[in-house]
Formats: sequence, structure tokens, C-alpha cells
Amino acid sequence: TKPVQKKNDKYIIPEPKILMDVFPQREDIIKIEPYKPLPLEDNSVESVVCDLPFVVSPKKSPSILNPKDGSNIIFNRFHSFYPASDMLMQYKFWIDEIYRVLKPNGICVFKTQSTISGGYNYHTSEYSFMCALNAGFYVLDKFVLIFSFFSTSF
Repeated sequence: TKPVQKKNDKYIIPEPKILMDVFPQREDIIKIEPYKPLPLEDNSVESVVCDLPFVVSPKKSPSILNPKDGSNIIFNRFHSFYPASDMLMQYKFWIDEIYRVLKPNGICVFKTQSTISGGYNYHTSEYSFMCALNAGFYVLDKFVLIFSFFSTSF
């Protein structure tokens, strides 16, 4: 469905005309390769939505090879990075690539999630924010959704 937009909205994000993914799950999505330029000209699109993986885990870790019931739900649902440096390099690469293809005053919606893996905190939301500034983006807004599995009643 098309997003509902009011006549006087200051920022309007057009509905996507081109869909691309490293791991397409439908036939109408163009496959792209990690660390390869998007098949788009410089300054050629008005908006981009980017939703990169956030899981850091080796494909052959003991918990992946011998899962317990209900474990590794996120890993089994999404692609993961390993080592963590690959995640950081890909985040930077795709932010720079998005900056290249966006028209001046184009809009990028970048979804990310900080994560914990192997006892390490990966603050990818903060890292991607800094990469965006470094690439040349003017960061208009940052939305943070905080969710807890624990009750807030003490």
C-alpha cells in the first residue's frame, strides 16, 4: 500500500521504483553484490531505504551447529556478518554508495540496530550515523526505539 501523505508534508518519500538486495527473496528484486557499486548512475535517485543486517556470528559457531529450541532466532532469519570488521566495512561502503547515487537533496532512510555478540557491544547505529556525516549527508533526524524484554515495574 502507498504511504498516506498529507498535502502540506514537508518531506515526502516516494514509493520505491527499483528494489535491490544482496539476498533477494523475490524475483522482482535485483541482486547486488557486496562491495560492488550499485547499477545506478551518480545522482540518479531521489530516495533510498537501506536495511543492512546487524547480526555478528560465525556460520559454524557451536550455538549455530547445535541449536537449542528457540535459540538463534535472529541468526536463522537474517544474514549475518563475521568477523565484525566486515559489518563495519560494509556499513561504510553502502552509506558511501548511497550518497553517490542520491540526487542533491535526496533522502536516505537508513535502518540499523546495535547488537551484542560474543559479549561485545556493537554500536552500529552510532557508527552508521558517523559514517553518514563523513560521507557528506546532512542528518536531519535520528529515531531510536528502545525495547526491553524485562518489566519496567520494580
